[in-house]
Amino acid sequence: MFGIGFTVGGIVFITSSLPGGVSWIVIGGISIAIALWVRRDLASPDAEVEFPGVLSRDSIAEVQRSGRDSQARIAAFRYLGVTFENFTLVELSLEIDGLHEVVGTRLYVPLSRTSELVTGRTIHVRYSPDQPSHIIVNLSD
Repeated sequence: MFGIGFTVGGIVFITSSLPGGVSWIVIGGISIAIALWVRRDLASPDAEVEFPGVLSRDSIAEVQRSGRDSQARIAAFRYLGVTFENFTLVELSLEIDGLHEVVGTRLYVPLSRTSELVTGRTIHVRYSPDQPSHIIVNLSD
């Protein structure tokens, strides 16, 4: 509306021989261009947000599709100091049954459930046999 008002006002000023009509048309044109750009930007889909250090949606889908269910013991954990909407980023070192190595993973844990992270606790996991660091942790058990 702002841009249209200035453009119409500019045309009125030019047709009535009043000074300043060109300035009004320029301001109106710029305002209309900005409004169209903002409208296009608001209508376009936003890129998916990736969180640093955690599995992407594609990786999670792959683990859910072809991963193996297992149990793991929490060998160690540490808080990484990143909190987002009542979730905190945690790095876990897990001893997964059937693997002969300690595997590390990062995940966001609800702040209300951080007390459940205890060294030695056994949890359910699903991991990729090809990439053991791709793990889905189930803390609800």
